[in-house]
Amino acid sequence: MHLFSGISGVRWMSPLRAVVGAFAFWVTGATAAPFEFAVTGDTPYNPDERVLVERMLQQWQTEPLSFAVHIGDIKSGHGSCRDATYADRHALLDASPIPLVLLPGDNDWTDCDRFMAGGYDPEERLAKLRRTFFADDQSLGRRRLTLERQSDQFDICCVENRRWWHDGVPFVTLHVVGSANNRGNGDEPRSEYVVRDAATVAWLLDGFAAASQRAAPAIVLFIHADPELLRANFRPVYATFLQTLETAAKDFGKPVLLVHGDTHRYVLDHPWARRGVPNLLRLETFGSPTVGWVRVRVDPDSTAVFWIEPGKPH
Repeated sequence: MHLFSGISGVRWMSPLRAVVGAFAFWVTGATAAPFEFAVTGDTPYNPDERVLVERMLQQWQTEPLSFAVHIGDIKSGHGSCRDATYADRHALLDASPIPLVLLPGDNDWTDCDRFMAGGYDPEERLAKLRRTFFADDQSLGRRRLTLERQSDQFDICCVENRRWWHDGVPFVTLHVVGSANNRGNGDEPRSEYVVRDAATVAWLLDGFAAASQRAAPAIVLFIHADPELLRANFRPVYATFLQTLETAAKDFGKPVLLVHGDTHRYVLDHPWARRGVPNLLRLETFGSPTVGWVRVRVDPDSTAVFWIEPGKPH
């Protein structure tokens, strides 16, 4: 591992499957204690990976972690979307020794119409996913976090869009998934996509507003999809979300950590430095066939707000 100092002049070294490293943002004026959290995702895809996820959860018990986030895809794209799969993954993740916050992934509902996944209606599976994993304002895990829910605050979609604070830093989950985000292939987008995309953009803006109002030293955002941040022109399916994020991050001016999964490789970079948003740091976590996690250390009372390195792989 190594440390990236400042917001420019990034140097890469010691590759581990992709890029292994740590990152620091220079800020001053924070007054909170440092803490650590874990990020994982896109696993388990098969029985062998399920065993490894169990071991990973057990490892967390010995780590100084405040909480963990699973970025989504709790099964493979061809794995069955039957109720029993959801129940099994709920039992698996709920056994986490630390609070665990889950996001939906595309494999978990949008891809359920695939023949091998059972040929389900994706929106019916989304409703089941919400009832199984997002029925209340609590995280998963043997210890729980109480979470703010967008649906509670605004009486609109979506119960899975959540927020919590730790030592003055806001953490925001946003329902943005792969497989074209359930927009559909026709000229007119699906109504589910239209409602959820608008709600998710509103939740993103509300997160930045809350961070600014409370003078947060940074903000951490989680989505499942890889929205292809390095494209010169954003994909239409993610364009509104990304345009909003670009403007909000630029206006915020402080460190913004965007965490996602979907393409199963460890990435740590500044994707929008050339767009005039050097304060946006992107972290993509591991995914199948690698069962691993990433350690994020947050030190608001230091010049190094984010310090990031892979945890021990399984």
